[in-house]
Amino acid sequence: MKFKSIQFSVAALAGAIVLSVVAALVLYALFSSARTQDMVQERTQAQFEQVIEQRLTSLAQTQVSQIQRELEAPLLIAGGLVRVNELIGTPQADGQPQLNISREQLISLIKENVTKNPKILGTYIG
Repeated sequence: MKFKSIQFSVAALAGAIVLSVVAALVLYALFSSARTQDMVQERTQAQFEQVIEQRLTSLAQTQVSQIQRELEAPLLIAGGLVRVNELIGTPQADGQPQLNISREQLISLIKENVTKNPKILGTYIG
């Protein structure tokens, strides 16, 4: 290719160089934005997973404490009945029981506890 003047050849060469620099910058911008988008997506995913894990952990802890409360209430009631029964069988210094109630009263106490607390499946005294 023959150019008619040096000025035209310099302008054409400068134009080609500017065009190649612009193309290189556009390609770099596209590549850089793709990398940035991938990095942002990875970090967002990691933060999202961390938030989900924290929420699931707190939900599990809430459920655990609720289950513990549900299981402890009947145990406390049964423990109270055990202490009442123990007082009936434990003698004082004079030989009398520490708690003096009849068998019918004890059965009525147990029946009342089971009736008012339906989560207690059953109680008995041997």
